[in-house]
Amino acid sequence: MSLDFFEALAERSVQEAVEAGVFDDLPGKGKPLQFEAPTGISYAEMIANKILQNAGVLPEWIQAQKDLEYETSTLATQRAKLIAENEKRQAQIASLPADHIAAVKYRAWHKSSRENFHKKMKRINGLILKLNLTAPSTLQLPGLYRVDAEMQAFDADFPPASEERFAPSGSHRR
Repeated sequence: MSLDFFEALAERSVQEAVEAGVFDDLPGKGKPLQFEAPTGISYAEMIANKILQNAGVLPEWIQAQKDLEYETSTLATQRAKLIAENEKRQAQIASLPADHIAAVKYRAWHKSSRENFHKKMKRINGLILKLNLTAPSTLQLPGLYRVDAEMQAFDADFPPASEERFAPSGSHRR
């Protein structure tokens, strides 16, 4: 069978569908085709993004934006949980001596929690940089976290238990 045969068959099928009114209720009927993306990206980028979307793949900058949104929301949640947990743990060890196993574990937990929070903030800055490098220039892009200032604010809300909070040695029950 030749290519002409298939072209004629396709043309006849389309013509029959037009005559039957199959295409009468399509969205956008009678409106001009839009060849420029609304975000200001080029037509070629829009087509490439559409192909990726149809394949279930997001453009790199959109994935970076989604990752950033997720990470910043989990950072806020993590911060609130750590502050609440810190208050609870400090109350539990307040009457214990500094060398009590629970107090030692608390200090290790506090240090580890603070370090993980700091690492997550730096990871978010990496995502912000990735987004800023890959996103179209027409987007309003977020600025980097000022990590030192953010950590100072975090430390004010997440202070370690001071040595004065611990009971003097010998005034505890083991």
